[in-house]
Amino acid sequence: MTPGRPQAVLFDLDDTLIEYAPAAAREREAVTEAVRDHLPTGAVAGFLDRFDAYLFRHHAEVDTGRVPVAEFRDRRLRHAMRPWHSPDSALCRRVAACADATAASVGLAAGAAAVLAALRDDGVRVGIVTNGPLGIQTAKCTRLGLTDAVDTLVTSQDVGRTKPDGEVFHEALRRLGVRPGAAVVVGDSWENDVLGGLRAGLAGAVHIGPDRGAVPAPPGLLGRAERAGDEVLHLLEDLHA
Repeated sequence: MTPGRPQAVLFDLDDTLIEYAPAAAREREAVTEAVRDHLPTGAVAGFLDRFDAYLFRHHAEVDTGRVPVAEFRDRRLRHAMRPWHSPDSALCRRVAACADATAASVGLAAGAAAVLAALRDDGVRVGIVTNGPLGIQTAKCTRLGLTDAVDTLVTSQDVGRTKPDGEVFHEALRRLGVRPGAAVVVGDSWENDVLGGLRAGLAGAVHIGPDRGAVPAPPGLLGRAERAGDEVLHLLEDLHA
């Protein structure tokens, strides 16, 4: 292994190894069109606020497997439409299909496959740690070839907890046979990935995404990269430089 490289690197999935945001935006548009005729004029914005808020407050229920995916989707839609309409089963199925289309349409982030291959060629153990239902996240990884490109995949449903809980990171590292102090996390979420990984005792973190400006950098932050490409490799090489 190249001097200075960690023994393991844990990658987030959505908006790190895969381009999730564009597909999510298309889903939002499709859901809006699906419900528009069932809402009074001017109510779409209020519906979307409620639709988003329910996911924000309750995502851990489906991400850990406590609530089945289909049931969670129905609950979310019914909550969002409650002030105006009670959705029937046909509308629930139509909105659920929008989410299925999102999972089926995401693509790999530019450079992601090459980074994973380069790390493994260099003897670094590679894992994915992701919040999300086991079936959905595994299906995305399988379709995009990520299952064979990493050494382990740990979802929040596997652990029964969601990032930033340290047990998600620790379970991946147990599977890899690497102690936290010899590992690094790479992800787009400041709270879930960067701070979550560092609080779990990992040696360093790379933030994927835009510059956070004046936000103080925590000890262990190796730097920022626009995407999971060559920039990540350069930052990892500098870990113990």
